[in-house]
Amino acid sequence: MKLLVIVLTIFFVATVGAFQYTIQVYTAIEGTKGKTKVGSNGHIFASLQSSSGSKTEFIELDNKKKNDFEAGAVDTFNINSNVHLKDLKCLVMKTTDDDYWLMDFSIVFYNKMAQVFVNSNYLGLSTDPKEGKSELKWCV
Repeated sequence: MKLLVIVLTIFFVATVGAFQYTIQVYTAIEGTKGKTKVGSNGHIFASLQSSSGSKTEFIELDNKKKNDFEAGAVDTFNINSNVHLKDLKCLVMKTTDDDYWLMDFSIVFYNKMAQVFVNSNYLGLSTDPKEGKSELKWCV
């Protein structure tokens, strides 16, 4: 019985987060659409969705030793998920903070392909409804 538990534990640990996605996030520059503050120190989460409706869980985008989401910066995040997406239709981002953040565009690399998501309406993330929305979705 102990051996079975150990084997199942190893199998579970080995398969969780088995699929890797890379998200490059381009934060807008100051002055975009008249915004003087576009960078954020808030918590930003991302979920990826396929055309069939499959989606990854929301995963926090955070490089532990870096100040992410600064104006004009490019941040790269390698995220792992137990969900394998055969194609990529949508990028959903959300925040739990009222620290406004404005993404210019993002590139998601997956399955040896890349998909670009452009924030053409310049909508920002914030839990403060006067500044933006707490969750945004971009689809191609």
